[in-house]
Amino acid sequence: MAFGSNVPVMYLDIETVFEGVSYPTDCEEVVETCGERTVELQSGEETIAEAIGRCNAGELRTPREAREALLGSLSEGAIGRKYYSDRDPPVPGTEWREPLSL
Repeated sequence: MAFGSNVPVMYLDIETVFEGVSYPTDCEEVVETCGERTVELQSGEETIAEAIGRCNAGELRTPREAREALLGSLSEGAIGRKYYSDRDPPVPGTEWREPLSL
């Protein structure tokens, strides 16, 4: 998968996203190596540098750990419809929002 355009999060090819990264590594090295690459989110986009810049993972020993650090550091633009769940009942003590039908 080439990085000519944004890559949707669900289709991340870690070998391509982190191409040029040697393991073990850390978040700072990932930003230096591939921080300008972008990932398409459900709502918008984000560079690898923006996401991994929020990461506090320490040493990343494998591509899998790097992927988990990236996915765990994405902004709320990656979550889709905020406050939406068709399975969970309202939590006591929280503000209830009526479901919005699209």
